[in-house]
Amino acid sequence: MLTFDFMKRYIMQIIVFFLLVFVVDFVAGKSFSYLIEHAKGGDNKRNNYICNEINQEILVFGSSRAEHHYNPLIISDSLGLSCYNCGQGGMGAILNYARYQLIIRRYHPKMVFYEVTPSFDLLSKEDNHKFLKWIRAYYGKPGIPEVFESVDSKEKYKMLSRMYRYNTNFLQIISDYLLCFHPAVLADQNSKLLEKTPLCITIIDKRSGAVEVGAVIPAHPGEILHDGNSILIRICRSTVIRIL
Repeated sequence: MLTFDFMKRYIMQIIVFFLLVFVVDFVAGKSFSYLIEHAKGGDNKRNNYICNEINQEILVFGSSRAEHHYNPLIISDSLGLSCYNCGQGGMGAILNYARYQLIIRRYHPKMVFYEVTPSFDLLSKEDNHKFLKWIRAYYGKPGIPEVFESVDSKEKYKMLSRMYRYNTNFLQIISDYLLCFHPAVLADQNSKLLEKTPLCITIIDKRSGAVEVGAVIPAHPGEILHDGNSILIRICRSTVIRIL
């Protein structure tokens, strides 16, 4: 028969175990948060810049197509406005919308170019958790929890763990802080190798006084007729957003 002392020790062991888990989770989370905030290069440094420091008048969003196909220098020279390319390979509207929510807390860019890629932007029935990777560290910021909720309502419980926010990114966080294997591309994007540069740039007609940020959506001819894009087309036609 179990004695009272045995049950007491058993309960205390359970309490101590959960306290240790809490402490380890808290300390590890704080440590990785520090490493990200002080990243010396790589994608974490670039992500910090986009989310916390960017101040250019024109921003380019999208996947690798946006990252490699748009030259900020040519756009700046053509329009007389500063420009930064926020494109990120393999990422779509979920990440870009979250980043945009963080940016407009500080300022409103004058124009946004969004390169549409259906395989990343129109996945309503797919598993979209992978697009949350670069914004997990900013979960506590205004507007970000709503993005997680739209992907998975259970994410808010998972995000109670600070280690969970970084569990897919441990090695890159450490390398970006210590070794900087690949340099971050920040405000100076002169050295970026570009596959091609679109020459046709349309400026949004901003006659509506309610429009604070102009928007342009370039789309490839072979994909603009994609069935899923019909939603996108309707949205654009109902606003001042133009599709190139």
